[in-house]
Amino acid sequence: GMVDFTIDSDLRRSITLANGQYILKPVLRIMNNLDVGTLKGTASNTFSIGGVPVSDPACMPAAYVYAGAGVAPVDINPTSSVQPVASTALKLDNDTGDSVYTVGFLAPGDYTVTLACGAMDDPLVADSLTFATPKDVTVSADTTVTADFP
Repeated sequence: GMVDFTIDSDLRRSITLANGQYILKPVLRIMNNLDVGTLKGTASNTFSIGGVPVSDPACMPAAYVYAGAGVAPVDINPTSSVQPVASTALKLDNDTGDSVYTVGFLAPGDYTVTLACGAMDDPLVADSLTFATPKDVTVSADTTVTADFP
């Protein structure tokens, strides 16, 4: 038979800065492409995280996706047992002025998604990030689910 797998690297957790040098510690996951779904969403240009608009260049918003519903989000850090299964920076949609994100290759199941100003998340330490109110989503194989932040 035929198999189709993707190896996904989470660069937000894989590249760290220590002693003035960037270190690559690959964080990988392997997914069967026949059994994955996609999560996407939009944050309006007026949406704020802790009083900071996502359109503010200092925010550099990122989406964090956690396995399971109702997960209390934490930053990427080595001391917490709760870690996102994926995270990604939001990108500006030049047509609408809103910020958009897409997280692919998610196994079917329940997830919690939230946004944070991601520029301050150092994966080597526990940072104090402010997260948007999380949303619960259910991902199914070969589908795209949407979680927008108004």
